[in-house]
Amino acid sequence: MDNLAEQDWKVFKKIREEMLETLCARINVKASKIINRKGMTQHEKYIKLNKHIRKSDKIAANCFDDYRRSTLGLTLMKLREEKLLTDRHLENFSDATREFLEKIKIVRDFSKSENETPC
Repeated sequence: MDNLAEQDWKVFKKIREEMLETLCARINVKASKIINRKGMTQHEKYIKLNKHIRKSDKIAANCFDDYRRSTLGLTLMKLREEKLLTDRHLENFSDATREFLEKIKIVRDFSKSENETPC
């Protein structure tokens, strides 16, 4: 989406930190659960925690490292997929941006259903 309104960029800048905090809290809660899990050796916990952190780093990078207006549509799509961009957030974006995200969701949902259908 190349033609995002300046309004959408301003909205994103206001909510970016909130979404980053939400993601970090989610990551930290899961890390804490891994560390406190009973019935696992320290080494098993370490391995599971390491995998969790690596996966989480990729999510954080995909959602927050490309901080440019020109890539905002893609960033919003990724944030939506990770359930960081909520319906409450979307209310503040332009109709065009909300429509763009809805169309992307429909296409992705369709693609997923096509891939799950046996031949």
